[in-house]
Amino acid sequence: ALFAEDAVFSYPGRGALHGEWEGRKGILDFWAKQDLCSDGGVRPQMLDLVAGDRNVFLLVRIARADGTGAWTRVVVYQISNGKIASARAFEDDPDRAEAFFSRK
Repeated sequence: ALFAEDAVFSYPGRGALHGEWEGRKGILDFWAKQDLCSDGGVRPQMLDLVAGDRNVFLLVRIARADGTGAWTRVVVYQISNGKIASARAFEDDPDRAEAFFSRK
């Protein structure tokens, strides 16, 4: 319910998750595919959150369940009318992220 009906989640890169994920269902599909592509091993940990009237910046550490293979992701959420209108993910190590999410 935090996302607008027509929200878009952008995931740049070359891997299985790249592209534009549209609408609430599309964004839920992205998260489900992220879990599938990591063989259920993705363990996000929120490190920081900065919020303003129009944007929210989320800093997340992504790792396997045992803590290995970690990298940092920043997700920028754009807010409109009190809902998330769009989001875009940025990986600090795109190659590590692509390898992590190519297990399936």
